[in-house]
Amino acid sequence: MQKSASSYQRFYYSREGWIVKKIIRSHISSLIKSAQPLEVAGLGYTLPYLDVFKNEICSKVSLMPGTMGGISWPKGKPNKTAMVTTPGLPLASNSMDMILAIHFLEHAEYFDLALKDIYRALKSNGRLILIVPNRTSMWARRDWSPFGHGRPFSASQIENALENALFSVQNHRNALFMPPVKWRLLLKAAWGFERFGNLICPAFGGVHCIDAVKQVYAPVHPAGGTALRVVGGKKGLAPIQQRNDL
Repeated sequence: MQKSASSYQRFYYSREGWIVKKIIRSHISSLIKSAQPLEVAGLGYTLPYLDVFKNEICSKVSLMPGTMGGISWPKGKPNKTAMVTTPGLPLASNSMDMILAIHFLEHAEYFDLALKDIYRALKSNGRLILIVPNRTSMWARRDWSPFGHGRPFSASQIENALENALFSVQNHRNALFMPPVKWRLLLKAAWGFERFGNLICPAFGGVHCIDAVKQVYAPVHPAGGTALRVVGGKKGLAPIQQRNDL
């Protein structure tokens, strides 16, 4: 069941939500590094994270699923939030440099079509920063957790889904190794869990943090001169070729 935008907002205003935000923000900042995208869209509930894009000329928009509801953003300025359905994002094809998706894909009824819609909206070599719940983590098993609803993914499931949507995964890491509890003592040790969890049991982080790049395939021209178009292909298999003149 999709949580409401106001529920996410209340979580991120809580003590444990503030720590979760700090940890995930640090990983998003590490993934984007020194990139300076000019056009950025946030899909899902991304309001705590959109300000990691510090480029002053960067245009940002927040797109929330209609089932989640909406919250006006940014505060005190003209609203840049819209409620949307997927597939059918109100973004022009090849228009976005980067899309940040969190609290989104696990709630999409057809996540494969949602990924294809993201692919359509991104420019050539545009980047998708994707945060999804980890199926093996305790965070996916707590009702109060913002990652305890929807469809969690294993590492292979989410990478295969991205590959099928013609994305190339550049970086995949897990984050959020602290237990999903509200005890103040453990919350204070959150960064310690983050450091040692990555070393000792990297597969058990609460979320997958992924940087994926849109791949665009050029037409293939055989010796005979008839253009062939690459339609698809999977790891270990040759792409299917389709004649343009059929």
